[in-house]
Amino acid sequence: MNSDPLKDSEPKKENEQEVVVKEPPKQPSRFRAPLYYKDQPVKAAGVLCYFVDSNNNIHLLLRRGKGGFADFGGKNEASDTAPLQIALREAGEESNQILSENYLKERIDEDLNFYVPECKYLLYLAKIEKLDPKEFGEREIAMDEPHEVQWFAEDEKFQVHVRISHYKDYIQKIREIEGLL
Repeated sequence: MNSDPLKDSEPKKENEQEVVVKEPPKQPSRFRAPLYYKDQPVKAAGVLCYFVDSNNNIHLLLRRGKGGFADFGGKNEASDTAPLQIALREAGEESNQILSENYLKERIDEDLNFYVPECKYLLYLAKIEKLDPKEFGEREIAMDEPHEVQWFAEDEKFQVHVRISHYKDYIQKIREIEGLL
């Protein structure tokens, strides 16, 4: 015999309130599904800035992050429509707008980049003049956290973040671009 659970339930008492469980409203994610570059998924992008000194030595401008020294970059957000847009936005945020979108757009060749499959990361190169690391401040304003920006010579040792773990390949490519081979 099938019974109706509503008929079998006890009647509510006068003071008893019905408990209704509501799901919290779904918040749109700040992050989005990966974009694609040449059929490769891109979840993040950044800019590796460099300059060449008078002795033809290459120097990399890096910032200290949780995993070591790295380029200026980060994850894509819902408003991003292309990997270069991610890189320019993140570089601006992480440099306190010293490396602004307009400044970098003039210095990046969009076709000159490196894909880092371990991180689904697209890295762009930007040749810049030698900026004073003190200009970047001691705090990243966008995230309100301490940061350190520093120049490293190509042969200098430093704690490398995974997304630039192939930095020697990038330096080799810079040497080709600059005609320093």
